[in-house]
Amino acid sequence: MTANRVAPELELAGLDALEATVSIAARALRTSYPTINQLAQPSDSIETVAARALVDACVCLLLVLDDHRARVVARIPEWARGGYDRSF
Repeated sequence: MTANRVAPELELAGLDALEATVSIAARALRTSYPTINQLAQPSDSIETVAARALVDACVCLLLVLDDHRARVVARIPEWARGGYDRSF
């Protein structure tokens, strides 16, 4: 059985939207819980600990999304990339 693949250009649009959403969530957590940017303390509230863990998860997800984006971009012909080649 073969899987139906989405056109790479459409997949990139979805990845961009997901990346924006994850970035906004991480920024909202950092704004709502400014102490998560400091070293963890035993006296931190459970909410602060959870917010710190969520931000860490957002960072990991952003790294995975960036790796996936590179794989999707590789499937697009070079002439059609139009600015999506975000190699660093």
